[in-house]
Amino acid sequence: MIRSALLVSAALALSGCAAQQSRYEWGSYEEVVYASYLAHDDVPAEKQVELLESDPLLALVYSDSLYLQGDTPMWTAFERVPQDVHVTFETLVEERCTIGTSSVVASRQALLEAGGFEDQRRRSEDFDLWLRMAHRGARMSYSPAVQVCHRAGNGLAFDDNVMKKAQIDVYEKVLLTLPITGPQAELLCDKTQELRARLHLETAKQTLREGRFAEALEAARQARGFLRSAKLGILVAGLRFSPSLLRSAYCLYERFQHRTHGQRFRRYRASLNGSAGKPEYKAVAGAAEN
Repeated sequence: MIRSALLVSAALALSGCAAQQSRYEWGSYEEVVYASYLAHDDVPAEKQVELLESDPLLALVYSDSLYLQGDTPMWTAFERVPQDVHVTFETLVEERCTIGTSSVVASRQALLEAGGFEDQRRRSEDFDLWLRMAHRGARMSYSPAVQVCHRAGNGLAFDDNVMKKAQIDVYEKVLLTLPITGPQAELLCDKTQELRARLHLETAKQTLREGRFAEALEAARQARGFLRSAKLGILVAGLRFSPSLLRSAYCLYERFQHRTHGQRFRRYRASLNGSAGKPEYKAVAGAAEN
């Protein structure tokens, strides 16, 4: 673990970032320049620290993460969401840049100036903090190196719908509390509407599976108010005119998709066999076992 007068580890507690902040008071360590959120003590943060020290104006650096299914590498975070060249308030809101908190090394001063984590917020407290930092003009960047390993499906972010609701809450809070510009407000409103529409779409799918057709139709109409697609039009029409037939067809479609995704995953896993031998992958995968 990197420990010096410049860098102190602030590894995430199981109960979340906010709880960790109450245990680790940055303000009580006057000598600390950077705070690290790397989840494993033996995973180095050299890449992030190098970037921070090469540019004194940088306030935060994060890196790529490797996701495992069992002991098998599945994907990296940057493969799933390619990062925009510039990490800004706007690219964070649009999710063109996604900061993996476990890989973050940040300026202690910038964290304190932005107010730190909110103790009452259980989910998306990290996203809320990064937005506040970016809005204040804190410069951020990332390293393409894989520095962190995650088990797929573990952690607070596993329930996608719950995380969407938490993200909406953050956007609404930002609209109310930060001095944002007109274009920024429009962007936040658009993202909020998009997330609400996607939640309605998930509700439509779930209630269709369960045969609750009236609820499915209402949810599908709500989703279609923002998400314009031919598939949604077919969903609404099917729920109106032949919901039972649509349900049978949709269940068949889901089984087909599940089988297809399984085949794609097996091919992708085979393609990663060589990648699993990379030194940086071995380092993070080994850390996950400890």
